[in-house]
Amino acid sequence: MKHSGHTARNVAIGMALGAVAATVGTELMHTNKRQLKKTANRAMKTMGNVVGEISTMMR
Repeated sequence: MKHSGHTARNVAIGMALGAVAATVGTELMHTNKRQLKKTANRAMKTMGNVVGEISTMMR
């Protein structure tokens, strides 16, 4: 059953990274470079926290 936990975690990580990519892409179309850099940095930190929490929940 341990294998299914890894699969669920990988799916969750993939979904989180996809959400970050979509957010950054959307922001790229609507903001200047400085604001985009701040938004991308904030999104990456948030996704790092989310992945960490999901990883903790899967243990």
